[in-house]
Amino acid sequence: MNSRYLKGSRCIHLFLLACFMAMCANCYAQQIDVPVKVQIPLFFKILSFDRTLKYTADKEVILGVVYQGRNKYSRSVKEEVEDYLSENAGYIGNYPAKAVYIDLDRNDLSAVLSKYRFAAVYVAPLRVYDVNDIISLTRGGGILSITGVTEYVEKGVSVGIGLKSDKPMILMNLRSAKAEGADFSSQLLKLAKIIE
Repeated sequence: MNSRYLKGSRCIHLFLLACFMAMCANCYAQQIDVPVKVQIPLFFKILSFDRTLKYTADKEVILGVVYQGRNKYSRSVKEEVEDYLSENAGYIGNYPAKAVYIDLDRNDLSAVLSKYRFAAVYVAPLRVYDVNDIISLTRGGGILSITGVTEYVEKGVSVGIGLKSDKPMILMNLRSAKAEGADFSSQLLKLAKIIE
């Protein structure tokens, strides 16, 4: 074989490897910047500033936790939420909080969302799943979407927790929040970084 053929072959292999690595970068679940044990009490406080807060007839606030059971990272974030809530009595405003865990690998999200009166849906890091599918359902059902994945707020999730100078920062996609029917007090909006 001549050296020109080998160089061309090597270039093709390197190009294919680079393409594969770029594709795989999108295969992994997005990352969260702030630990779950910090996120959850912040989200509970944020939800208490929503003047349209939904609760059930027995004065209970239901939080949906959307995750992928087959994805280790997504599942571990869901388990951290579960652990936090089992160890800490969660209240949103004056109402006790209850979580419903929704495994996207096993459940039809639309069916679960129509079964309960959710105040909000927490979106865990997902892999190879279009977050817009979740957003269209939360907007249609008037359910606030929240997340610890900052990229999801840019894609249309209403409220997120990110980092600024190593401190938690509230991110708010105001257009999405309004589309989901939220009505946050100006007091909260002053504390948030608004993404439009």
